[in-house]
Amino acid sequence: MNLKIVSPQAIEEHEVVWIEIFTPDGNFVIQKHYAPTTFLLVAGKEFIYRHRTGKQESTLLEQGGILQITRKEARLVVN
Repeated sequence: MNLKIVSPQAIEEHEVVWIEIFTPDGNFVIQKHYAPTTFLLVAGKEFIYRHRTGKQESTLLEQGGILQITRKEARLVVN
């Protein structure tokens, strides 16, 4: 699954196996072919993802963010 992280400073792209997010309704693990949806992400929580190589990374979302899911792509928009 392609992950795009969009911020005012840059756009990053990664090929990932899964993404873990924290929302006001709880946490979710997103994988390829997840139902298309949009999530509001909680400020002060980590956005965690695993690359196809097995490397796991995380980003602290200081101000929260919005994650849009399609069948082939996830797009995280942060400020």
